Amino acid sequence: MWGPGRRSGDRVVVRGSRAVLKAWMRWKSRALADIPRPLDRPFVSTRGTPVLECVAFGNGALTGWGVASHQLGLLGALARSLSRRFGRGVTVRGTIDPDFSVRSMLPIAARLPWESAQIGVLSFGPDEILDGSASGSWQRDLAALVTEVRDRMPAGSSLAVLGIPALSSLGFLTGLGGRHVARLIDRFNAQAAAVCAGRDGVQFVPLPDPLPGEPDHYRTAQQYAFWADVVVAFLGLEAPPELPPPPSAEERSRSAERLGVLDGMAPTERFDRIVRLAQSVFRTTSAAFTVLHDNWQWHPSRVGLDAERLPRDQSICDLAIAQSAPLVVGDTWADGRFDANPLVREGSGIRFYAGYPLRAPDGNFVGALCVFDPVPRDPADIDIATLRDLALMIEVELGDSSARADRS
Repeated sequence: MWGPGRRSGDRVVVRGSRAVLKAWMRWKSRALADIPRPLDRPFVSTRGTPVLECVAFGNGALTGWGVASHQLGLLGALARSLSRRFGRGVTVRGTIDPDFSVRSMLPIAARLPWESAQIGVLSFGPDEILDGSASGSWQRDLAALVTEVRDRMPAGSSLAVLGIPALSSLGFLTGLGGRHVARLIDRFNAQAAAVCAGRDGVQFVPLPDPLPGEPDHYRTAQQYAFWADVVVAFLGLEAPPELPPPPSAEERSRSAERLGVLDGMAPTERFDRIVRLAQSVFRTTSAAFTVLHDNWQWHPSRVGLDAERLPRDQSICDLAIAQSAPLVVGDTWADGRFDANPLVREGSGIRFYAGYPLRAPDGNFVGALCVFDPVPRDPADIDIATLRDLALMIEVELGDSSARADRS
């Protein structure tokens, strides 16, 4: 009843076996009711510049079950491990759902910002093995998913395909059914490794057994930290991957249009609180969330600034976007780039400026969070890490808005 059929005539038996296994796993999974799971957004960052971008997609180990926050799960552990490895800031953006399968992930993968990711992570859960791990169509779907993701990632980047962990990391799945599921997991991991073999920049990463002394726990922060170090070690990167080439002006304009904040009619409360916080933290006269589109700089949210938009050729934020890095100018009057800029030279113009570029959900830089003053200041007064934290808060809000739009 449990074993896979050996001949084509056994397909009914195979399907029946999987149905029984699924029912058994659902029954055993009742133990999950009291297990903590992350309720926060699957978005983690560490401080430092320049920033290494990681996109994580799937379920399995990425779900973070066993801990109450993604900060303590695999996303947070990956961010910290990569940051230690390269001495850089890291942003990990997750798209995670326990019900994902390889086939359902294919259309979603096309919407994720792989072009901006130096590191990519794909992960799968135990349910995957009950939906066709023995079939050629499943292996073709996995190959198509890996190809879709890898072809869109920039040159020099790396993609990690995580194996399904051993059942010993899921303490509730014990008994006769567990032994059969364990054999299917081994088969899944062997086929996934075969899909990855020989592909440039793709590494299959088997996730080892839990740490000694933790066999009775579902998963812990220590377990996720251990797995994150395994992933980083398997990637074998001797130096941080290079930044991807900047997108074209047309691509950035399309990204800005998709944000839905350019007409002055979109609700801005969720951005206003962040902009007000930036103005308060840095004790500046003005602050703004800006978006660059075509020949204009738009201000969806602003403090101490009346104009809804300004000509792009007067934009200081455009320089931050162009260099894909924070821009701090202690005294614009001493910087020749702004000699003819009326925002700087006329009236109570901008003498001090600090801005951090913002990514749209598709990964393209489209705007900035900036703070500015009519008097010069020492650039050392600005904590870039704090400015980045506030900018990432806006990026999270933009991502949530995009997700709501996709569902509507």
